[in-house]
Amino acid sequence: MSTVTVSGRVDEAVKRIADMHIRKLGYTQAEVIAGVWRYIADTGSIPKGVLKVQSRNDSSPSLKSLRDKTPKCVALAAMSADDIKKELADRE
Repeated sequence: MSTVTVSGRVDEAVKRIADMHIRKLGYTQAEVIAGVWRYIADTGSIPKGVLKVQSRNDSSPSLKSLRDKTPKCVALAAMSADDIKKELADRE
């Protein structure tokens, strides 16, 4: 099995405390990270409690309604010069 390196940033104090708990539990950072990534790959979801922010799927009804009403757009990089000219001409 080939592996890749995954990196990210965490608060220094959080890292220090988490390292202590991970060692106490008998794991390494690599094992914990690999376990979380495996869980996501297997289930298609993030383990409960891992993130302290709501996912887009858990948003309030009013926020979901606003998101649904917001016009969809095409990135400029994906548009031809003619598409960009038409888009700009159609704006008020």
